[in-house]
Amino acid sequence: MHNITGGQAPVMMESYPGLAKYIWNAKLAPLLADFFVKWLQAHGFDGLYLDGYIEADKFRFSIPAGEEWDLDGDGVADSAATILGSYYAWRSAFVASVRAQLGKDAIILANSAGSVSDPSLSGLTIEMESCTGATGVPHCADALGGQHLATTSARVTPHSVLWLTHSNSMKPAEQCAKVAALQKEYPWTQAGTDFFDGSHIVC
Repeated sequence: MHNITGGQAPVMMESYPGLAKYIWNAKLAPLLADFFVKWLQAHGFDGLYLDGYIEADKFRFSIPAGEEWDLDGDGVADSAATILGSYYAWRSAFVASVRAQLGKDAIILANSAGSVSDPSLSGLTIEMESCTGATGVPHCADALGGQHLATTSARVTPHSVLWLTHSNSMKPAEQCAKVAALQKEYPWTQAGTDFFDGSHIVC
């Protein structure tokens, strides 16, 4: 994504500091699928982990008033609707291309925050702060169950992970109890400790 407001030289948009913000599009999806598959195979990896493979109701997108953004490097400004449409048109196409090239034994996980039900995925990883509130655990359970059906329908072995993280959102003991209860219902799901936020929760 580039900011091209007023015909200025393109300025790279960032999601995290220094990390390019990109939107799947017709050129990017097949190019990166081929690149990653060759790289993964050359280095002996057994799959791919996708962070930020966001469900539809979590993806909020707007362009600040007075700015023009370009999603595909053609120098032409794209509307917010065009950008959203491109993201959803090509993200699962990217994963499907990776799956087709790596085969059914590859593990492809996506950190989703909720439901995506993509048959090319082996499963989801969900951070437990996405499972808070009155509807939180049922929401996460639906995400795990729906993805499991999509995965097994494609005859791919299911794997999912619930990340223990963000103790400010859910107390560690509560996370451990809820993860254990979800694992009983969804036994293909593992518990993982996400050290990135500093919580260091271990059950």
